[in-house]
Amino acid sequence: MRYKKYDGLGSLPRRQRKAIKSMLFDGEEFVMAIDSREGRVRSKHNKKLVVTDARVFSVKKGLMRRASEDYSLNDISSIQFSKGIRKSKIRLQGTGIDDEYPAKKSHGEAFVAAVRKQINR
Repeated sequence: MRYKKYDGLGSLPRRQRKAIKSMLFDGEEFVMAIDSREGRVRSKHNKKLVVTDARVFSVKKGLMRRASEDYSLNDISSIQFSKGIRKSKIRLQGTGIDDEYPAKKSHGEAFVAAVRKQINR
């Protein structure tokens, strides 16, 4: 399986689509999602990073539970993407935020651009 970028809710796998739809607030619009790289082998249960018009959140949906982290766009002061030879990562910083997420190089750049576009609206 490959790491993917999702430009619409319809392109997400059914399990993740349902989890993300249930997490959206009233009137909140989905913008984009990407797979976060975890471990050596990608599974369909990998964490998704999601950007909407109001926030950035991560969600990992398994068979028995769901884990998520949520960041308001107003709380994000900096989003960076760094790429190295073997690893690339997205770093979110802001009010009480200092988190990193591994991402595929081409998807990480697009995700950071989408978040910056939403912050600058």
